[in-house]
Amino acid sequence: MPVPDGPLDGPLAEGPLPGPARAPDGVAPPAAGDPARIGSFRLVGRLGAGGMGRVYLGVSRAGRPTAVKVVRADLAEEPVFRRRFAAEVAAARRVQGPYTPAVVAADPDAELPWLATSYIAGPSLGETVEDGGPLTPLTARRLGAGVAEALGAIHAAGVVHRDLKPSNVLLDADGPKVIDFGIAAAADATRLTSTGVRLGTLGFMSPEQADGRPVTRASDIFALGCVLAYAVTGRPPFGDGPPSEVLYRVINAEPDPGYLDCGDPELSVLIGRCLRKWPADRPTVDAVIDACATREGQPPGWPDARLGPRIARAHAALERALGGGSSGSGSGDSGRPVAESRTAGGRGAWRSRRGAVAGVLLGVAAVAVVLAVVLTTGGDEGGDEGGAKGSGARYTAGYKGRTLTLPDYDHYIDLPTGKVVKGDGRWMLSTNSGGDGHGALELQDATEAQIAGERPVTPERCAELVAHRPLREKVRFAQAPAGRWFCMRDRISGDVAVVQVLDTDSGDYTVTVAVDYYRRAATG
Repeated sequence: MPVPDGPLDGPLAEGPLPGPARAPDGVAPPAAGDPARIGSFRLVGRLGAGGMGRVYLGVSRAGRPTAVKVVRADLAEEPVFRRRFAAEVAAARRVQGPYTPAVVAADPDAELPWLATSYIAGPSLGETVEDGGPLTPLTARRLGAGVAEALGAIHAAGVVHRDLKPSNVLLDADGPKVIDFGIAAAADATRLTSTGVRLGTLGFMSPEQADGRPVTRASDIFALGCVLAYAVTGRPPFGDGPPSEVLYRVINAEPDPGYLDCGDPELSVLIGRCLRKWPADRPTVDAVIDACATREGQPPGWPDARLGPRIARAHAALERALGGGSSGSGSGDSGRPVAESRTAGGRGAWRSRRGAVAGVLLGVAAVAVVLAVVLTTGGDEGGDEGGAKGSGARYTAGYKGRTLTLPDYDHYIDLPTGKVVKGDGRWMLSTNSGGDGHGALELQDATEAQIAGERPVTPERCAELVAHRPLREKVRFAQAPAGRWFCMRDRISGDVAVVQVLDTDSGDYTVTVAVDYYRRAATG
């Protein structure tokens, strides 16, 4: 894969700092203007560039190879980004596991903030599939178990990856390695997303991330399903085509069953479960590991016969870049790896069959425009799961008949606990101007609502009402006067709140309500 040489102010098609993208011989030489050192690391080559900065191959004073990621100058000028970057680096330092690279050093306060992690020499999953076609189901199972274990370590440190994709999964001699976890959250809090841009990679982001809703651990499970589908079929599960169409399918449509058919029915079912639209319906990390575990009688070991030579060549390229001089086995007289077979089963034939996939993986631009199109299209028609989610869900009562008063717009009702608090939280109800000076109940990004009438309704009926034609910004006092009921649904957890307005005072946005709160039961 060629290493981009252009400026760093292009569209955020790739989201966070890229992983070790490689030139054909492994590492590109430094370009004019590249620094000679970052911190204590000597830079010997360039690995990639993306929306947040450049990535270099660095060498520590003791000779340890590292991936050094340097942030763009314009991002470095954002105080919010710097604070979040420092927080995400601190969290990344806590991630420990056999399938994640370690943070070696970082300086969030440098003129250009940077982060150095241990370098993984193996090829990326994206390169491997693009060059040689899909993995076997057995190899994909081992890949899924390793990536899921990596996500478990990432989540245990309080981090959500947010941009799991084939180029962020490297294939090393002792298993897959997941890179670039958590750093996207820093950019997600800056002006880069103020116009609707969501960091992530088209075709591998969850519906809630694509739709601008909060991103949770379940979002990473959805991305894992996309990665596994790509690994065993060579295609993203929601296909390719114009960006607006792909993103619409991610949010609203089920994947084409043919895109999940890998010759292993159990693995296909697991991928389908990971790709469920509703976050609570997706399996846990442990469930994915159990489903991917090697069965009795299956050959052990990683890598398989196909991956082994590719990994060996990547390590030989690293040795050359570090000045080792030896080309190692599998190299020609020029010191470059011997080209792979271009026969009908080799790289050339695979590229001809899957050329469109590379476009989806390597350069989708104008994400902000795409999101605007999709969100406008989905709008009032209830474009996520529809009535099926309401009719099929089961609920348990958290509390019922709790009377709560919001004295002003500085106070919030914390819906899961049923308490009035001062300060924002994850799922809250507050009051503010309705845009006409008469006040309203404010809805957060992950909240949908609908007017229910003058009688209380069941949580199942509430979910159906919300799915039919959701309100997603506010419920004006005029829409829900005293005595009127309305429904709220958290699109992330699926929980439902049935709210009756008891009294309103639009002068200072005071409102008293009675709340019945129902938790959506997890399904298998």
